[in-house]
Amino acid sequence: MARPTKYRHTHPLTVKTLMRKGCIAEEIGEALGVTRETIYHWRKQYPEFDDAFRAGKMEADAVIEDSLYQRAKGFEYEETKTIAAQDKSGKATVQKIAKVKRYLAPDIRACELWLHNRNPKDWSGSMHQEIRTVEDDANKKEDLNILDLEILSKETLALILRDIEDAEKANDKNELIRKLKPDCKRV
Repeated sequence: MARPTKYRHTHPLTVKTLMRKGCIAEEIGEALGVTRETIYHWRKQYPEFDDAFRAGKMEADAVIEDSLYQRAKGFEYEETKTIAAQDKSGKATVQKIAKVKRYLAPDIRACELWLHNRNPKDWSGSMHQEIRTVEDDANKKEDLNILDLEILSKETLALILRDIEDAEKANDKNELIRKLKPDCKRV
């Protein structure tokens, strides 16, 4: 003969409330006086229990998701500020209660977490940050200028070559750059 079940018709309401508070299956089991395995068994055996479990979890997740979203984008909030002073007898008295608007700036970690979970293909856990120096940018520009030379006319190329030779004679890179800029026009 099987042992009688501890399941009660009130358990779905209890489990939904506990799930809304962020409890996990083990904690729910403790609250109901059963093991985690029994909670999983009841979810399979009693559809209303499973529905309450899922609904409570979804509600809690929605609240946290909204909080994470607000934290990621930053938000304005109102804070109550109480100003107290001492009267002549030395007793503290409330002079003024003021509501002050504050702004909480976006949190980069919340942004990363949100994007990683919403778009994992583009926001994987390993982020690579490119660090460039001024020299790198100059080298890229020089590379681009070399590629741009292919579309210049022979006359423009001859003028550029003459300017380069003149600048090399002067041995001044800045002068070379100054001389090249006006002549490097697309034709």
